[in-house]
Amino acid sequence: MTFKDLREFSEGAHIDLPIGGITYRINGVDAETGLLIQRLMDAGIKAGQSGQPMDLDEDLLDDAQELSTYESVLGDAYQQMLDDGVDWEELKRASMTTMIWIYFDEETAERFWETGAAGEAVAPATGQPPAGANRNTRRASSAAVRKTRSRASTSGTRASRSTTRTKAPGSRGKTSGSSGA
Repeated sequence: MTFKDLREFSEGAHIDLPIGGITYRINGVDAETGLLIQRLMDAGIKAGQSGQPMDLDEDLLDDAQELSTYESVLGDAYQQMLDDGVDWEELKRASMTTMIWIYFDEETAERFWETGAAGEAVAPATGQPPAGANRNTRRASSAAVRKTRSRASTSGTRASRSTTRTKAPGSRGKTSGSSGA
């Protein structure tokens, strides 16, 4: 089987962010930027799960790296925003929204864009890690939901059971409404 060229059907990923009557088109990022965003978001999620506060400036990036990251995720729109005189909070919200879109999805990014809320308020509605999350993030999320280990397979040596087991919905633990924006 021969796969179609990925770029034939995946190009054009973008989000449009309106600020002050001007709509800025933010295109998908290159692999290096995507990997950086994944590392940053993984670190933020890990800090949130541990209950430890994390400051992007102090814990992961200095000011110059933060601006460079914002420029990388916003692409051409970064300079357009500066030329149009957007303020710091607008630039930061646009950048963070784009990072959330890169890591999660458009729906999650839109929730952040409209609320500015972080943490549980921004997590995908499914309660599952994003499809693009790395293995450690997926495992950490699964481990948080599981309380007991699954029984080992009996390799088909027993007849199937007449009842069906389902996992309990949601995860246990801290569900405070506070946000760390």
